[in-house]
Amino acid sequence: KSPFSGYYDAGAGLYANNTNVNGRVVMQHCTLRENGTDARSYGGGAYILKTYNGVLIEATRFEGNGYYASSSSYNGYNIGGGLCVNASNGVTLRDSRFIQNASGSGGGLYFIAGYGGYGSDTLLEALVFDGNRAYYDCGGLSVTSGSQSGDATVRNLVVVNNQAGPGGTPGFCYSPYIAVKTFDHLTIASNTGGNGYGLNLNSGPYGGSYFAIRNLIVVSQTLGVYAGYDIHPTLNGVLWHNNTANTGFYAPGEVIVTNARTGAPLFTADGYHLTGPSPALDAGVAAGVTGDFEGDARPVG
Repeated sequence: KSPFSGYYDAGAGLYANNTNVNGRVVMQHCTLRENGTDARSYGGGAYILKTYNGVLIEATRFEGNGYYASSSSYNGYNIGGGLCVNASNGVTLRDSRFIQNASGSGGGLYFIAGYGGYGSDTLLEALVFDGNRAYYDCGGLSVTSGSQSGDATVRNLVVVNNQAGPGGTPGFCYSPYIAVKTFDHLTIASNTGGNGYGLNLNSGPYGGSYFAIRNLIVVSQTLGVYAGYDIHPTLNGVLWHNNTANTGFYAPGEVIVTNARTGAPLFTADGYHLTGPSPALDAGVAAGVTGDFEGDARPVG
């Protein structure tokens, strides 16, 4: 492992700017811990800017990075407590953990894919966001796109115990400007503060966005899944429990739900692993995903 520790105004642990070069960023089996930034900073743990030939981050832990303050914490600069990836293409984030990071927006991760109309294929896979916080918005993570080209694959994400400030989303903020190729297997639970949204699909391209999300567990949210203006997700296979409201939308957006059930997921003490009697076990719809976020086999994919 490669532990980094330090303080800087952008990318305290790691800073990579490929604006004028055709480089690729690869980070594997690293730990970035307790790297702090001031109130006007990008990426407490790491900041990756304008990398057009690919970003690969895997088997990496971002823990305790970033800056949190009750005032002047968000002004467009303090984003991505654990990691900020800005205006980059061909990004793969997988098998990584974002634990107790902090920022103004995007407590764990702030990710803007694509740049200048270039293709921006994105893979977010087997990621855990636990205990991050944002004073303004998107306590767990924020994912959006700077272009409308490329495809996004999102699967096997855990978003739990994150926090946001007044009016913000404590869980997962996603803006589907890029085409959603796959959006499967999400556990969203006990994200608190702000509007209490677990998954906020908050904006999209002109003409609307239509896509499926398969196999969700959504627990203890003020509102489980929200669809913004002209966003039309179909949730196929979802377990709801203890939410004040399961869905919400801003017309003409809508949330379509199929194959839903209700019941306590019976988590272990960490708030996201399932115990043997859980009604979520062997209950998903077929999605072609053979393993979970830890690589364990899924009897029903």
